[in-house]
Amino acid sequence: MDESLCIICGTVKKGTEEHIIPKSLGNESLKIYCVCKECNSGLGANVDSYLVNHMFTQIIRQSLGLKGQSGEVPNPFKKGYDREGNIVHVNGDFVPRTLPRLEQVGTKVRITAPSRELALTMLRKKLSRQGFSDVQIEQYIERENIIREENVHHPEIRYDMTVDLNKFYLSALKIAYEYGYHKLGKLFYNDETAQYIRMILFNASNGNFDYTYEKVRLLPSFMTHIIEKAQGVNCHMLFLHQDTANQLIVDVILFMTPVLSFSVCISNNALKYRIGNEFITEIVPIQ
Repeated sequence: MDESLCIICGTVKKGTEEHIIPKSLGNESLKIYCVCKECNSGLGANVDSYLVNHMFTQIIRQSLGLKGQSGEVPNPFKKGYDREGNIVHVNGDFVPRTLPRLEQVGTKVRITAPSRELALTMLRKKLSRQGFSDVQIEQYIERENIIREENVHHPEIRYDMTVDLNKFYLSALKIAYEYGYHKLGKLFYNDETAQYIRMILFNASNGNFDYTYEKVRLLPSFMTHIIEKAQGVNCHMLFLHQDTANQLIVDVILFMTPVLSFSVCISNNALKYRIGNEFITEIVPIQ
């Protein structure tokens, strides 16, 4: 790419391919080329990642077969916890496996392992580190009849579905800002509100989340009712429009799902863009 003004850091650098909606969400078509490599990487790691890798989003991505940067379809149930707090891994066939764990309280040792052989290996290493010889260890295992039987463990697995709305909002802000520039160009770049958004995104791309933006919210209920009727439609949608307060708004609707739909103010003065009652609509197929 030729050098151009990076719309995140504001410096003239070589542009890269930037997906306005993250590529991992199935966006292959809506892209811009005015974000430098450093900002592109920073936005991916610090802004897009929470939205893309949240368990709720991963469930949708798995159902649609959407691959991530690794080239693999995500497994949202890969890591959970049993009732005792032990980590449980679940493979692609939904077979759980509790990670090996050794705990010692006083003279008692408790081992959690998927097989008797692994449990004995862990015990031998533990006793060896405590100064026991190989002969003493084997005599101890034989005398005490360690691990008398193997139990098949079917854990109740628990997952954390906590949502940090501020991080979701930051992802929506990035999408709305880039889409605003994509449609409105330099006039929008110089907008006072756009400048403030740019500062927030630049800092976030460098791991600094001290700055916040108050004009991002979940989509109003009257619009979510419309979206609910369209669930199952395989696309994302963006609406650029003017509201009754003469603010310029981008509605970001991901997977046609109300939980992932946001309304973002990108300018406090929509009149200068002369949009009027027009709704600029972008339908982004999920591929």
